Amino acid sequence: MKKSLTKKQRLTVKQIKLVFKGQKKVKGAFSKLVYNENNLPFCRFAVSVGKKNGNAVMRNTLKRKARESLRQHKYYIKQGLDLVWVLYPSPLPLNFDEELLKLLNKMSLK
Repeated sequence: MKKSLTKKQRLTVKQIKLVFKGQKKVKGAFSKLVYNENNLPFCRFAVSVGKKNGNAVMRNTLKRKARESLRQHKYYIKQGLDLVWVLYPSPLPLNFDEELLKLLNKMSLK
């Protein structure tokens, strides 16, 4: 079983725009999770980080850690959803696993 996020599990720009049009969302301490149904037998994911989150190196590090958290927990998420995880600037050290589990519990999809 492949553990990484495959190409079909990643959202394209057009698909991300469709998710934001649906506007089903849950908010957390330093992020929000926007989701929409996709009528497919698998989930698709994307991570978005704003430009106020430091320089490019910091933003890429945040995205990489958030994607890793999504990859580890993707088997617990209800299938057939498109998820976009939007990260806000935070002065505190971020615990992505904890934040993702809180958001999933709010969605009651875990």
